[in-house]
Amino acid sequence: MKPLLILHAHNDRSVAINDAMMMVDVPGKADAPRTFHRYPHKGHMGITDEMIQRAREFIEVQSL
Repeated sequence: MKPLLILHAHNDRSVAINDAMMMVDVPGKADAPRTFHRYPHKGHMGITDEMIQRAREFIEVQSL
């Protein structure tokens, strides 16, 4: 399985936080690599510079 990056806001009204947590927990049971960052107040698609930086860091690590 390819590594997953999951960025999710707790207050996302389009995708429940429980759905995001399943995306974290299920691969974890298979020891699949994943990185999860939870944001309390970013809503749905509330992309910030910090999130973009996290994504870039994730991509850099995967390309090593």
